[in-house]
Amino acid sequence: MRILVVCGSLRVNETSSGIVSSTFLKVLEQKATKLKVITLNDFAYPVTWLSNNTEVEKLDFRKSKRFYEYIPKLKGLLSHLLKKPLAYYNIEVAFNNGIKKELESAQYDIIYFLGTGVSIVPYISILKGNIKIPIYVNLHDPFPMSRFPSPYKKKDTYLDNVLIKKMDSLLKKADRISLPSLYLKEFMGQYYSAINEKGFVVPHIGTHLENLPKKQGSENELNSIKIDTSKINIFHLGTLLNMRNPKYLLMAIAELNKEVPGFENDVNFTFIGKVLVPEGDIANGDSIKNVSILGSRISYENSIELQKKADGLLIIEAISDFSPFLPGKFSDIVNVEKPIIALSPEKSEVRRLLGPSYPFQSELDDCQKIKIMLLDFYNAIINKENRYKEKIIELKEYISVAQNAELVFNDFEKQLKKTK
Repeated sequence: MRILVVCGSLRVNETSSGIVSSTFLKVLEQKATKLKVITLNDFAYPVTWLSNNTEVEKLDFRKSKRFYEYIPKLKGLLSHLLKKPLAYYNIEVAFNNGIKKELESAQYDIIYFLGTGVSIVPYISILKGNIKIPIYVNLHDPFPMSRFPSPYKKKDTYLDNVLIKKMDSLLKKADRISLPSLYLKEFMGQYYSAINEKGFVVPHIGTHLENLPKKQGSENELNSIKIDTSKINIFHLGTLLNMRNPKYLLMAIAELNKEVPGFENDVNFTFIGKVLVPEGDIANGDSIKNVSILGSRISYENSIELQKKADGLLIIEAISDFSPFLPGKFSDIVNVEKPIIALSPEKSEVRRLLGPSYPFQSELDDCQKIKIMLLDFYNAIINKENRYKEKIIELKEYISVAQNAELVFNDFEKQLKKTK
């Protein structure tokens, strides 16, 4: 089967979308007779982590700003007239030209669009009317920000309403729509009816990406992170967004240190990644003896190495009643068969997958519940109990390349039969 992929990002060291797009491509590599990926020329390192049989073309586009892009009112006026954010224009042109050229020069059975977060740009070419093969679209976030759940949701703007209509049109034109989460499918189906008819779930894939690129300075990243292997090491790897505020977790750790003999000396908590929460909310983290906060992003390769060394790995989601998101790190953690310590809303995709009987989960804003859960985890490790293991192995199959390749290629076959 010949597949053309339009990929918004392959930047594995800079973006989570680059990581989840790369792992998704490992699924397509399983049975594709030809796999061509077109993406943006916005990173300097070669794509070494995909199969040698996968062809990758980086599309050039204008990166430098014109003078009027530095004038907010003029930039806003032009965006209003163009009915799109000005930043979209040059990237849209690059994708349109790249897709047109590829479809004219080679034969394909399927075209798959992989987006990047809240950008609609990779999908715009669907509306051009020149694609005559089945169109698949992968969405891993709501769009636009006014269609996010609380607390991420923003107010509608004129451009939002324009882009919502455009997104609705392109999804109606697509043949199939994949999403990484059942709750995301149901949530987005409220706004885009095509998802209810054409949507299906392909979770973020858990797989080992070989030959990952070295990030500048990455050789020293692991050396700068002190891990005492005689202790229980719990890591959080990834950005602490404003909404993913760990202040109640830090309070719980501080109280356990005082209340539970041995806890402070036996358990280390390390946060690695950008910190965007208010400084006052994490200031006490520096004063907690067994908490380290290293506020810089590390390479994807090194983050996986740290996951393998951890005793437990935190997933922190926003304080909310609902989270439809499946974090990419969920599949990474499951793939290395480590216990997840989930601080997520009770109604969330993470906790739906873990199930109510999974032991290590709590809401992020419930200090007492977090304490009980962390103490349970501490005792489980001390007593060498693997109560988490059965669920993690079950989930490893769910997010596997093999199972999802079977799912996706069966769907391709059904779609191709309809077009004959």
